[in-house]
Order: sequence, then structure tokens, then C-alpha cells
Amino acid sequence: MTTAEKKTRATIEDYFAYEDSIEGLAEFFNGEVFDMPGGSENHSSISQNVSGEIGSLLGTGPCRVHGIGFRLRIDAENDFVRPDVWVICGKTERYKDRSDTAKNPTLVVEVQSESTTKFDHNGKFDRYWSIPSLVEYAMVEQDTPQVDLYFRNANGFLEFTRVTDLQGEVRFQSLGITIPMIDIYRNVDFEAGA
Repeated sequence: MTTAEKKTRATIEDYFAYEDSIEGLAEFFNGEVFDMPGGSENHSSISQNVSGEIGSLLGTGPCRVHGIGFRLRIDAENDFVRPDVWVICGKTERYKDRSDTAKNPTLVVEVQSESTTKFDHNGKFDRYWSIPSLVEYAMVEQDTPQVDLYFRNANGFLEFTRVTDLQGEVRFQSLGITIPMIDIYRNVDFEAGA
């Protein structure tokens, strides 16, 4: 398979053509296409742990867990992103009837790495909050036990919670579930990230 040309300034159609032609995944911000780098073992373990725990606790209710294989459209910013873990509650709102892209997350979880931390805290943070359906955004550190949670309350204000105790629990208010930190960090080697 040949790879479509990756342009500095691209249209949405260029982005879809490029991503369809490569082995990996890419995101689209401000008219630019960015290849997604491979992740570490810790990053992968945390993503799988969070996804599995949330999925298990939600069961067969109205909410569904997704990962990077399913694309998120941010309408207000004209972006397409691939969060590590995200949840849609209720009917899925698709982007132009595409089966691989939706627009209405309730919760987004990003696992931090050296290459993404600054953008997840700054660039993506504001972009995610432009999504009307988003109620909660979580950032999970991979090299130290730390989960930062931002919850949009009924008045539209953000509430911040940080959990750093491995014996503590992370409460996802948007879903009404709690996950022990030890389960989020199961099989994570903090020394490997140092």
C-alpha cells in the first residue's frame, strides 16, 4: 500500500486519505496532520486497565468505552483526535455518518507521556472543553501515581481533584463509578519510566 502525501496544511479529506494509507494512526489539529507515536508499556498497561475497569463497572448500561481505534471529532475546533480512553453515554452522534468517528464524549481520559503532556494540559484541554457533551476530563501520569480529574458541575464550573495515593480511589463523577488507584496502575513499573 502506498502512503498518501503528508501535507503541512491539510484539508479534512487529506487527513482521512493520509490516515487510511498508513499503518498507524494520526490526529488533525488546526489544518495539520500529526502521526501518533508508539507508546510505552506503562502507557499501554494504564490505558488497558482504565478501559477494562470502566467497561466492567458500566456493564450493559447506556455508556460505552472506546479507545484510540475510534476517532473523536471536535466540531468547534475542526479537529480529529484519538483519546486513550473515552466514554459515550446515550446515542452516539457520528461525524457525517462515519462509522469510525463520533462527537459526543461524556468522559475523556488521556495517559500522559513526555511527548504529549504539555499538549494534553494546554492545547487539548481547551479543545476538549469546547465539546458540549463533555462532563469530565482525566489525565493519568504513567511514571508516577497521579490522576488529575476535571469535572464540569451543573453550574458549568470545573472542579479539580488530584489523586496521588496508590491506596486511594479515583471517582469518575460523570459515570458514577470509582476505581481503586491500584487497579489503574496494575502491572505498571514506575522504575521503567525513570
